[in-house]
Amino acid sequence: MSALALFLTLVVLWFFRAPGFMAGWDTGFRQHFITDATPAVLIGFLLFLWPRQIPVRGTDGKWPKYQAILTWKVIARKFPWDVVLLLGGSLALADGVEKSGLTDVLKGVLLTLSSIPPLGICAILALIVTFCTEFASNSAIATIFIPLVIQLAEGTCVNPLYYMLPVTISCSFAFMFPVATPPNAIVFSSGFLRVIDMVKAGVVLNFVCMGIMIGSLHTFGYWVFHLDQYPEWAPQENCTALQFHN
Repeated sequence: MSALALFLTLVVLWFFRAPGFMAGWDTGFRQHFITDATPAVLIGFLLFLWPRQIPVRGTDGKWPKYQAILTWKVIARKFPWDVVLLLGGSLALADGVEKSGLTDVLKGVLLTLSSIPPLGICAILALIVTFCTEFASNSAIATIFIPLVIQLAEGTCVNPLYYMLPVTISCSFAFMFPVATPPNAIVFSSGFLRVIDMVKAGVVLNFVCMGIMIGSLHTFGYWVFHLDQYPEWAPQENCTALQFHN
């Protein structure tokens, strides 16, 4: 019950930190000082202090022996440190890509694709992002590539959503490596799978999902988002509407 109570407290702290419809509890601190990690660290710390049982004196008049919910011995023995290192390494890699200037290099490479038909660019972007997201977090890859493809679309008079949608969706096609996404890492940490086993199954899933995504983009995507028209909300300088052909 103690662990459940702390978990529910964590959920409440996350939800009411900045709920949007009212002022959150983080307004009592300076801006950007509190993040979602703050309640998580607080509750994690309390797990080492909070007793497993409510300290109520027994019928014999004695108090129960104090035992915390979590101890360091349990953490050292059961905590999946390999998963933490894998995920932490992917986040560090994504940050290094941005800080090293590699994003500027990628921007220059993507701009050279402007002479290729939009369908070809869409397929190339999906392929690049699908395999890049195998080595870094989904959000990091999206943060790197989406601004680049927006500039590419505006420079070629293409609806920005035509490139943004496949890039965003392809960030979730992370099936090949343990580092690609937390569920992959959790499955790999069980010890029943080798990396090569995940690669064999994942590469097939990657190409199948890319095919389905591109097909859906040129059917449902056109009908819902009007991808055959250059939108009014996009920059209009030196650009006219561009019609695509399926």
